[in-house]
Amino acid sequence: MVCTGHYTVPFIPPIPGLDTFQGHLLHSHSYRYPEPFANQSVVLVGAGPSGVDLALQLSSVAAQVVLSHKRQHVCGLSKDVIQMPPLLKVGQKTVVFTDGSKMPADVLILCTGYKYSFPFLDLAQLGLQETDYGMGPLYQHLLPPQHPSLFLIGVCQQICPFPHFYCQVLFALAVLSGRCSLPSVADMEAEVQRQLGLYLKNGGLARYFLKLKEQQWSYMEDLAHLAGFPPVPPAVQQIYEDTHASRLCNVSTYRSRNYRLLGPSAWELVQDWGENCIKTGDAK
Repeated sequence: MVCTGHYTVPFIPPIPGLDTFQGHLLHSHSYRYPEPFANQSVVLVGAGPSGVDLALQLSSVAAQVVLSHKRQHVCGLSKDVIQMPPLLKVGQKTVVFTDGSKMPADVLILCTGYKYSFPFLDLAQLGLQETDYGMGPLYQHLLPPQHPSLFLIGVCQQICPFPHFYCQVLFALAVLSGRCSLPSVADMEAEVQRQLGLYLKNGGLARYFLKLKEQQWSYMEDLAHLAGFPPVPPAVQQIYEDTHASRLCNVSTYRSRNYRLLGPSAWELVQDWGENCIKTGDAK
C-alpha cells in the first residue's frame, strides 16, 4: 500500500511574469508562521484551504493582505483582507488582475495546490501513465489493473479524509485476502474509461476527475458493497455536510463547532464555551 499522500511537490501555475518578480515568492508549502510577513503587502494566490487559512493568519500582522481567486466571495475573513479576481500577470513589484486593476506586492504566496509525485514507482512498468488528472488507469481510484496487489491509498481529492482512507484500506485487505474478487485486467481498464467518459459527458473537466466532492459517499458505498464490509454510518456524511455549510457561512468560526455522535444516523451539535457543553442543535 502506497500511503505517501500528494501534498509534497508544489504546483506552480504558469503566470506570466512570475520569474521577474523581485519580492519574496514562495508556495504555501513553505509557509510556517505569520510573523516574518509583518508590515508587508502580501498577495495570496488561490482560495482553497491553504489560501483561506493564510489570509486568516496574516491579516493581523501584514500591512495588506490580498486574496486572489476565482471562487465565490469568501465569508468570514477580516474586513482588512481584500478579495480580488485571479492574477493576469506579475511585474517586478506589482501584480495585475484579470479585471485590469494593479496592486503593489512585497510577498507573493502561491496557494495553488500540489502535483502527484511517486518517484519510487516505475509507472510504465505498472501499466500507468501521466494523465490530465494525475495518472491512470486506477481501478476504483486505487489500483493499477495490471498490478492488482498494489494499492495507492488517498489519491482522491476534496473528500472527508479518514473515513475515505478507512474504506480504501478495507477494500484492499478484502482483495488481498481473497474475499473480494477483481474483474479481469481488460474489464478493470474498461471500467475506468467508462467512469471517466461518464464524468466528461456530464460536464466535468478531465483535470478534476479525482476531485470526488459529493460523489465521495457513493464511492465509499461501492467499496463497501464490493468488499462486504459495513458502509460508513450516515451520521458521518451529515456531520461533514453540516461542517461544510458552516465553513461557507464563516471561515473564521466553523472550527469551533463540536459534534456528539448519538448513533449511526443520529448526532447533535454542541458548543464548548469553557465550562459547559451547550447543545445548539437537535439530533438528525
